[in-house]
Amino acid sequence: MTDRLYPIHIESSEAVEAQIANLTSALSASAFAARVSVSRLKCSKNVVWWTKDLCALRSRTRSLYKAWSKHRNAQSEQLYRSSKSMYQRELRAAECRAWDKVRKSATDGDVFRVLSDFKGKSKSIPLPSEILIDGAPSTDPIAIADGYARHFFPDEPPSDTAHLAVENEALASVHAHHDGVPPVITE
Repeated sequence: MTDRLYPIHIESSEAVEAQIANLTSALSASAFAARVSVSRLKCSKNVVWWTKDLCALRSRTRSLYKAWSKHRNAQSEQLYRSSKSMYQRELRAAECRAWDKVRKSATDGDVFRVLSDFKGKSKSIPLPSEILIDGAPSTDPIAIADGYARHFFPDEPPSDTAHLAVENEALASVHAHHDGVPPVITE
């Protein structure tokens, strides 16, 4: 494909199809050659406190459960129940240790990021640390929240003059019946 650097003249639909097939296979081969393999942990649960020990305990508990489901005897039930309780105890302890670490290390500005990292449910694009609020850069979380509130929930636009009379009459009616008695509805 690299030996042709000049335009080619194609006169039949079969030749077009052949060139498309050549181009597609070249692109496919290049993409396949350029790919980067990603190593993945086999037992990752996508939370910061997950460990290989918890993975092994979970795996053992699941295999004992399958054995108990298959045999249905008291010995396999006892093995499964003890393994399950040990796994759950270690799971709660690991999460508690991680939560204590998060509580001690979090600062005011990154609490929400730390919480989403802790729970392992953050699949979105990370937010920038600095944004423009009314044309000025800001890193203050309160100013950013106020800016978002003003942007997504702007002040209500002024009402038409035709609506103003109806709104005033409705407010007057509500204030007149404010003594606890519901207003009378007529058809």
